Amino acid sequence: HSDITELGMVSISEFLKVNQSLTNIDLSDNPFGNAGTASLSESLKVNQSIKSIDLSHIELNKFGVSSLSEALKLNQSITTIALSENEIGSVGAVSLGEALKVNHSITNFDLSFNRLGDAGAAALSEALEVNQSITTIRLGSIVTSSVGIASISEALKQNQSITSIDLYSNFVWGVGADTLSDALKLNKSITSINLSSNSIGVVDAASLSDALKVNHSISNINLSGNSIGDVGAASLSDALKVNHSIIYIDLSRNSIGDVGIASLSDALKVNRSITSINLILNDIGDNGAASLSDALKVNHSIINIDLAGNPIG
Repeated sequence: HSDITELGMVSISEFLKVNQSLTNIDLSDNPFGNAGTASLSESLKVNQSIKSIDLSHIELNKFGVSSLSEALKLNQSITTIALSENEIGSVGAVSLGEALKVNHSITNFDLSFNRLGDAGAAALSEALEVNQSITTIRLGSIVTSSVGIASISEALKQNQSITSIDLYSNFVWGVGADTLSDALKLNKSITSINLSSNSIGVVDAASLSDALKVNHSISNINLSGNSIGDVGAASLSDALKVNHSIIYIDLSRNSIGDVGIASLSDALKVNRSITSINLILNDIGDNGAASLSDALKVNHSIINIDLAGNPIG
């Protein structure tokens, strides 16, 4: 944080037009906003050395994003760009979507904590259907309804480049969970997915479990901070009995008790892929601990299990 304003960005931008050695620049948490971004964008049209740029929390909205998007249509050196915690909105998302349709260098894209709305999610999803360079995308807390998640899910049916997706705190429940589950049944590229803090309940867990029964690419899944409970844990356990790709699963803060852990323990007796499982801050008591102990007597793949914050003993 350096309190760089739009005037400061004019100087930095002039420097970037001629510098060809700098590869990484972090401009986050500076209030240069749209005017400063416009200056920066002009430099990015000619600079071909920068590979990573962080523009998180810079008071950026649709006007500054429009300038940046025009630059990204031309720039072919940037591989990583962070735009989190701005005010991009649906119009800004449309501009970025148009840029991503023609940009083939960006592989890591962070749009988290920007309220794109359903229209913005649709525009971004349309771009992801054709973009084949992005491998990691962070979309935490961007949509305002399950309609946005449905759009993203449709894109994931087509996109085969994304390997890691963060959907933290969106609307992945109800219709959102169903549409995402349908996408994961078809998608073969995603290896890591973050679905934490999405109000995923019992029915949603069943939908996702059906997807995990046939998906063989996901190796890392984060379901922390949801409302899966014992019944949801039972559904997931049925999936884990046949799924052999998942190596890490986070089920922390899900109100899972001894009954749910008994189901999970039965799955761990036959599952041979999971190496690490997070069960922090659930409702696991002594009976649940006993069930896990019995499972671990025959399971030889798990090397890490976290039970902190449970009422054991």
